[in-house]
Amino acid sequence: LEGLIVADGAEAGRLKDSPDGQYQSANTVGQAWGVRALVGAGSDDADEAAAFLADQQCKDGGFRLYQIGTDCASSVDATAFAITALKDAGGYGGVVDDATDFLVSEQASDGSLSDAEAKNSNSTALAAVIFAKAGNAAAATKAADWIVPLQATASSTPGLDEEVGAIAYGPTEFAAGKASGISAIKRDQWVRTSVQAALALELASQPEP
Repeated sequence: LEGLIVADGAEAGRLKDSPDGQYQSANTVGQAWGVRALVGAGSDDADEAAAFLADQQCKDGGFRLYQIGTDCASSVDATAFAITALKDAGGYGGVVDDATDFLVSEQASDGSLSDAEAKNSNSTALAAVIFAKAGNAAAATKAADWIVPLQATASSTPGLDEEVGAIAYGPTEFAAGKASGISAIKRDQWVRTSVQAALALELASQPEP
């Protein structure tokens, strides 16, 4: 990772697949994971990588996904990952607070959050965890409660009764799964969604005993 950090210039601190290459798929989510790894490893380059990450914050407090160009369109997912990484790095309290406020502002009345203009359990789960760590239990629970009905149970018949535990990307995908099961082409989406959305389930409100 240290070998993939741009050493100087306007992109100093940026993690790129090839620091000197022209085509780049690296983005803010990858930068955030890189910062967390560098911090965890005690790397001397962690501070510079974290500083570059912090510079991706937009005026509304959110973080942009793509690090090139002059546009700064905030992404819920990128913001959540950036918050986690900068908390690990330390020293970015104001940045983290503004980013958390952005996520709160993006939460819909039903508890969900959207990324790429679609309400989904991935983005909602990421935000729920951030809300919980920030002490905003109400927002965290509301987000988690939106996800709970999207998890397959033994009664999710006829299509999902053998897929207990799987979590759908959104209501449309859950309805399709109930009607005709999880197709081969959709299974990867369900798997990736379940991994991320599961993080929020423990934050859901519990039924009365």
